[in-house]
Amino acid sequence: LGDCKFVQDSGYFKHQDAIDAQNLEDEEAETDGSGDQSSGANLGYSKSLLIVLFFFMTFQNFSSYYIFDFPQLFEHVLIDTFEIDGYKFHLYAIYSIPNFIAAPLISVLLNYTGFGFGAIMLSFLIAISAFLQFLACKYHMFWLMVLARAILGVGGESLAIAQAAMAEEWFTGKFLTVAIGINNVISLFGSGSAAFLGP
Repeated sequence: LGDCKFVQDSGYFKHQDAIDAQNLEDEEAETDGSGDQSSGANLGYSKSLLIVLFFFMTFQNFSSYYIFDFPQLFEHVLIDTFEIDGYKFHLYAIYSIPNFIAAPLISVLLNYTGFGFGAIMLSFLIAISAFLQFLACKYHMFWLMVLARAILGVGGESLAIAQAAMAEEWFTGKFLTVAIGINNVISLFGSGSAAFLGP
C-alpha cells in the first residue's frame, strides 16, 4: 500500500493520462486529414492521383475479358476454318491449364518486379495473344491458336492478381471493396461488350 501511495503521489498516473490524451489527439488529427482512411484514400497518395490510378486500374482487364469468349463468338467460323470438333473444350481448357503453375509463380514474381511494371508486361502478353490469334485464323494454324490461348490465360489471370494487389495498396477502408467491385464490373463489361462489338 505504501508503494502504491508513493506512485500515486509522485504523479505517475497523471503523467500517463497526459500521454494517452496526446496519443488520442494525434490519432484524431490523422483521421481528419484530407487523405484519411474514412475517405478510402491511402495516406501516401493525393486524391487527384488516386482518381487517375483508379481509372487505369479498372480498365486493365477489359481487353483480356473482351477476347476471352472469342471461341464462342466465332463458333461456326472456327469450325469451318480449322475443321475440328470439340474445339471449345480445348481452347477454354488451354486458357486455364497453364495457370495451375503460372499464376502462383507470377504472383510471387510481382513482389520483386513491382505491380506497375508487372501489369505492363502482362498487358503486353495479352496484346501478343490477340495478334497471334489473328495470325492463327488468317493462316489456318490451329497450333498457333492453342499457343495464343495459353499466353492469354497466363497474362489475363495474372493481371487480375496484380490488379487486386494494386487496389489493396492504393485504397483503404470502405473504398477498397468498392474499387475491387468496380474492377470486376468493368472486366465483365468487356466480356459482354464483345458480343455486340465483335465482327
